[in-house]
Amino acid sequence: MSEKQITEMRGEEFEAIVEAYIERESQNMDEIAASLFYEALEELFAAEPETVELKGRVVGTHLQLQPTIPDMPGVSVHDNEIVVNNIRFIIHLTPVES
Repeated sequence: MSEKQITEMRGEEFEAIVEAYIERESQNMDEIAASLFYEALEELFAAEPETVELKGRVVGTHLQLQPTIPDMPGVSVHDNEIVVNNIRFIIHLTPVES
């Protein structure tokens, strides 16, 4: 049997493989009560946002940011760039006009 790469598959083929995998892997799992599911979902969204403070300084014309908490999972800070999971923020300084 020849195997196709994901990039060679039609959308329907890929969806069928994913669906078969989910079905196979979830065979021995029990269903949970809807009320328990919604309670867990509510707790997830009710969580307080985490505050992360950054120190910043201007060196010449460049902004350098530094987190006060080192090695945060999913967060990277380097100079004027902040990456949170897959979202990248680039901060540009603009001169103040008098």
